Amino acid sequence: MKLPEFFMLGMGFVTLNNMKYSKLLNGLLLGLSFGCSSLSFPGAQKQGTSEAGLWGYWRLDGAERKEGENAPWREWEAGWQGYVLYGESGGMALHLSPVGYEEFEGDVRNFTPDQPDSVLAHLALAYAYMGSYAVDVERSLVTHTKKASNNPTEWNQTSVRRYRRSGDTLWLEPLEERNAGMRLRFLKER
Repeated sequence: MKLPEFFMLGMGFVTLNNMKYSKLLNGLLLGLSFGCSSLSFPGAQKQGTSEAGLWGYWRLDGAERKEGENAPWREWEAGWQGYVLYGESGGMALHLSPVGYEEFEGDVRNFTPDQPDSVLAHLALAYAYMGSYAVDVERSLVTHTKKASNNPTEWNQTSVRRYRRSGDTLWLEPLEERNAGMRLRFLKER
């Protein structure tokens, strides 16, 4: 199975041979889906969040790329779907996957280490984390502190995103080098 280009950008995925940890992925995804908007994480900073207007449930609407610092942003047909959720209490969650990910017809058993390779390969296509966030309104930056992730090397790591909001549209641009030159466009759902 070939991974979509998005997953080849160094989002921290491991190969099938090294991903037996993914047996926990379903539990993590289930937890993300139950509304992290009301979660309160220790150390979550609320200051600046209301001014940034990030609170809410945002659906991925598209992606853009640029080749070089001065190049224009261009629409990128990456074939993904997903959500980012920012809660009033300072909790946040993100889930990204290929379009159609939820249509998998295999038998996925939570917390079972002996999953078939086809199940493990499918689970590896999703990227999810949850944690706290802090906003620097003056610099238009949001910092995600990942308390849990389907990538075990990202637990307790931070990611900084430049954000821009216009009406019900939110752009998030990763600043780390491995994801530089792309940004995600989200539409507010609620």
